[in-house]
Amino acid sequence: PLLLAAIDANGNAGEETRLDTCITRPIPDNLNACDPTIAPPFAVLSLAWDADVDLDLVVVAPDGRVIDAKHPTTAEGVDGGAPTPNPAKDGVLDRDSNAGCVIDATRREDLVWQSRPGDGDYLVYASLFSACGQQAVRFTATLSLAEATGADTWTLTEKLRANGELLAGDASGGATRGLYVTHFSIH
Repeated sequence: PLLLAAIDANGNAGEETRLDTCITRPIPDNLNACDPTIAPPFAVLSLAWDADVDLDLVVVAPDGRVIDAKHPTTAEGVDGGAPTPNPAKDGVLDRDSNAGCVIDATRREDLVWQSRPGDGDYLVYASLFSACGQQAVRFTATLSLAEATGADTWTLTEKLRANGELLAGDASGGATRGLYVTHFSIH
């Protein structure tokens, strides 16, 4: 709670007003930071960076499927068509930050699984699509998993962190997966 009161020229306080506030995390958590009885996603893989570049999170799923800005879900295509994600079961990339060097002040991308991802090893890459006039970018990849903290409460807990740096010359325009950063396993 935030308590507010106006003070007059003589230093006298007026009536106190209570304003309930919540500061959310940068990681999508279904507002679990504000109410721990709201279940967070099962897993969130995040890529965050420090410069205005077009950097992309790229993940290779255990079945070989590539999740990236052009293929933003782990969902399978229907009859060979474009996949229609089911956010309750499929991993979904939340945005393509700074796409085409249109700077959005976010500098992060998150792959969110509301329920348990498929078992296996996931490979994580950072792909510098365009340096957007910057010399270099430092980034951090994190994996956060839901954990029960009580009978009816949960939180997202960081389980993996990897840092790296890419130089302007590493920009590939999406021609490669980018720099291998780390992997994680679900079993």
